[in-house]
Order: sequence, then structure tokens, then C-alpha cells
Amino acid sequence: MDEPPPYDEGLEVAHTTSIKKHTNDEKRASVWNIRAQVGLSRSQQVAQVVCQITEHVRARAMQGLSRTTLAMLPSDQDATRTGTLVGFLDNEAPVVIQFEGQQYSMQFWSQAEALVELRTQLYNEVSDGVPHAQLEIALPPRPAAPVQKGSWFGRKGSKAPAIVQTPAPPPPVEVDVQVDDLHFRVETEYGLYETIRVRGMVVSVVVR
Repeated sequence: MDEPPPYDEGLEVAHTTSIKKHTNDEKRASVWNIRAQVGLSRSQQVAQVVCQITEHVRARAMQGLSRTTLAMLPSDQDATRTGTLVGFLDNEAPVVIQFEGQQYSMQFWSQAEALVELRTQLYNEVSDGVPHAQLEIALPPRPAAPVQKGSWFGRKGSKAPAIVQTPAPPPPVEVDVQVDDLHFRVETEYGLYETIRVRGMVVSVVVR
């Protein structure tokens, strides 16, 4: 029969096991904290942008305008300081927002999670509580009136009513966010004009 290990050796083994367990717990907590921090920081940054957008939506709503289009440029795409946005109709020219700060660079907006967060927060802000599910409800199909026509025996026969799909009404709120190329016309030092291309987001809000 093997003798139990000395008392001091047993304490050392137990202490080493405890340290390893504590280290593993700290690693797991650290990973969770980083994931939570990323989501929280992203949500807070987007919330500040949503505040800017809703100010423009309210201003246009006070003019009786239901559609608001914005061209948002990341902080590392600064063409608005020297150029004029082109490529849009005069009556559909978007409001241009130029972001400041490294946290709003194209690297941030190239994340799909950031765009989804922007679309979700903006929709919640302007929808007045209208849920997404309600917008997807379509009206039931309505049968068409029966068509009467003569038969071989002189009687009027009836045709089975056709099913006509009634188009669903447009949703009361639409929010769209797309990453796209934006073009600016700039004047060179020689007095000539050239068009430069930058990456940005086009945000469209329709409130009916």
C-alpha cells in the first residue's frame, strides 16, 4: 500500500491546482468582458450618430417632408471639406454629414454589426413603437367577381372565382442603410475640376 504524500507536498499540489483554476477563470472572464465591451462601445457610438440623424428627420418633418436622405462620410474620408457632392437629383440631394474622430473611421463602419446597429436604433427612434412584425402583415387575398358566359345549351354558366392578391400597403416607416461610393467634384490648384470617389453610407428614412 502506497503511503500518502508528505503534508507539505500535498499543500503545494493543492495550491498549484487552485492557482491554475483561478487563472482559467480570469481568462474566461476577460474574454467575456472584451466581447461585452465591444458591443457596448459600438452601441454607444451608434447612438450618438442616431441623435444627429433624427434632428434632420424632425426638421424635415416640420416642413411636411416624409423622406430624409443623408450621405454620411467616415472621419477618414474628408472630401466634403474641399468638394461638392454630385450624382443626385437636385430635389433628392442628401444632407451630408462628415464624422469627426478616429472612432468613426471607415474601419468602424465597414463592420456589418455597426450597420445593423445603426439601422435598428434609427428605426426604433423614428417608428413610434411600430414593431417590425406588424410591417410584414399583408392583407388576405380577395376573390374576384365571377365571370358569366353562355354555355352550349344557352344557359349562363359560372366560372370559379379567381384569387387576386391584394398588394400590401407600404409600411409606415422605412429605414435603409447602405455602404456605397460617393462622388465629389473638387477644384484643383490650377482651376480645373475633377471628380474624386470616397466610401460612405447612404441613409434613407421614410415616415408615412
